[in-house]
Amino acid sequence: YNGVVLHVVGEDTGAEISTPSGIRIPLLVLGREFVQQKDETLGAALEPRSDALPLHQLDMAAAGKEWFRNRVHGYILQLTSNCDQALWEGALECLGYPFNKKSFRQLATKLPWNICRELVVSKGTARLHQACLWAAGFGDRPAGAPTLTGKAPEWSRRPGRPANRPQARLSAVTAWASRWASSARLEETFTEAVMEASRPSDLAEMFIVKGSAGRQSPIGITRAREIVVNHLLPAVAALGHIRNSARLTKRAETLYESHPMLSSNTVTREATRILAARGVRSRPRNAMEQQGLIHIYRTGVASQRADGQLPLL
Repeated sequence: YNGVVLHVVGEDTGAEISTPSGIRIPLLVLGREFVQQKDETLGAALEPRSDALPLHQLDMAAAGKEWFRNRVHGYILQLTSNCDQALWEGALECLGYPFNKKSFRQLATKLPWNICRELVVSKGTARLHQACLWAAGFGDRPAGAPTLTGKAPEWSRRPGRPANRPQARLSAVTAWASRWASSARLEETFTEAVMEASRPSDLAEMFIVKGSAGRQSPIGITRAREIVVNHLLPAVAALGHIRNSARLTKRAETLYESHPMLSSNTVTREATRILAARGVRSRPRNAMEQQGLIHIYRTGVASQRADGQLPLL
């Protein structure tokens, strides 16, 4: 959603409107009277998509492709300014699931890719890890640390799996920077990985970070595959558009369309229950159809409660 340039609402709640990276965007308030109009034209425009598109015609594969295209367009806007930094922010944002996405993006802004790479090359991985802890607000400033701007991120303290805590995920930040620093450009690391992969499962190795001394892995195979689908492949497809390389874009699209199923989550399980209650019995067969299912869920196919679940908006 960093590509959003205008937020339109019916009523202003007073909340600050900004992108995940913290950039404030304009707010257009239509007003309660406008939203409540019942004339034919506006009424048809406000009808839920489930009425315009019968559920038996829903195509999860087509929806998955639409989601990917939307994702690519968002990355095109981000990558045209500072490509390597945008890739770095997107990767770190994936570490914040489910409650610290914005905080990890703030960390990537405070400790940008060029500084991380310089620390790895000149000082080593241990020094970078100390700088990560300090930038994240979990440690003192190490001797010789670079000058950083901005406040430390505010981390969610909600309970959860130990591997999901920000302190554990910081080791992944260090491991990724150490792994990717050998290339002068992060975009080359990403594009080469996609072009050289013979199958989608090869790409997960870029992101897997194993635990030490018997500890749980900060980034296991499940999370690594999600990062591949949600970040790596759409970002590289966007780079193909920016470079006018149809071959690069097509390769990223092919790997996405053939990527095997990801693990189910609360969204996919709820969406499946709601659609089943409305007569749709099909199930996703791969990651693309899973993303299509989520896309259908979030764009409002079901407009009323089903099986006690919240309606799709």
